[in-house]
Amino acid sequence: FGAWTVYRDFEITNASGDRSYSPRFRPMGIEVQAPHTKLVNLVVHDTGIAIGLWENAPDSEIYGNVIYNSGTENTSADKRHGHALYSQNKRGTQTFRDNIMFNQFGWGMHVYSNVGPISGFLIEGNAVFNSGVQNTSGVRYNNLLVLGHGRPYSAEHVTIQNNFTYHSLDQKPGGSFSDANVSFGCQDSGDNRDLVVRDNVFAGGSPAALYCNWLDATVTGNTFVSPYGLVGLLASPAALMGYRWDTNRYYSAGSETTRPEFGLNGRALPSWDDWLKASKLDAHSQYDSGRPHGAQIFVRQNAYEPGRANVIVYNWDRSATVDVDLSAIAPSGTRFAIRDVQDY
Repeated sequence: FGAWTVYRDFEITNASGDRSYSPRFRPMGIEVQAPHTKLVNLVVHDTGIAIGLWENAPDSEIYGNVIYNSGTENTSADKRHGHALYSQNKRGTQTFRDNIMFNQFGWGMHVYSNVGPISGFLIEGNAVFNSGVQNTSGVRYNNLLVLGHGRPYSAEHVTIQNNFTYHSLDQKPGGSFSDANVSFGCQDSGDNRDLVVRDNVFAGGSPAALYCNWLDATVTGNTFVSPYGLVGLLASPAALMGYRWDTNRYYSAGSETTRPEFGLNGRALPSWDDWLKASKLDAHSQYDSGRPHGAQIFVRQNAYEPGRANVIVYNWDRSATVDVDLSAIAPSGTRFAIRDVQDY
């Protein structure tokens, strides 16, 4: 794709029904290698990796896209096939906003260096759920992964805010970092520089979230829900003392006794009190041993198309109907349609 160009409002797919494993990749949906590129309100499905965005595409934006069924079958030795988004960056900021990504063969948002840099990311307002569900093994993958191998810092200048993730309860843990709903920096021995994670909902996963080796971290206003563990954290004592980690909400949802609710530097912390004492974090946060009640409803207006919005609902009580206020995008008397992204 060419630089300083906007691509919007069309569909990309692959009609081949063969999803069996091959060392060769199913062709990528879109590959971006030019700066200041925008992909807006596209529908990308049944391709290989849906969107690849590389370090020679700084200051690009992926906005409002619906991405599903990416990839082919992975194996225990080769998990590279079928992410919704695969990205690296070195200069400026890559922005991923208000996309909906679900039911991939691989990861959801895969911000992963391999041999490239991970620096400068704004990840906001995305709904990402059941990544990896297409694999016949039953193993899930992170809905959101940030993992770098560069130096002097593995990953830096990463902001993750107002995102919505979910793993269904029939997830089969595979025994690795990829079981977590979201994973930031884990499986890399290097230091990561700075991370902001605020006002997100991370529901499901084993555990809901992993954080590893960040020198500076802000983790505030988030909701963590999972019966398979809530947070695993790896941090030096010096870094931990400087973390701004508070005003979060935790729901263990009837936690399984075989899995600790929290972990710190390899130490299992079975209870909320253990976490508070060991971490010295979350002084003003809330904890509940049950599951959330009612419904959490989020309406995110589309920045490029007036009258369009993403509606995200966590229906904790599994009610038959949920009331949603759409007046901000469809005032009284306005004709409108609601589409189910899982039956687009």
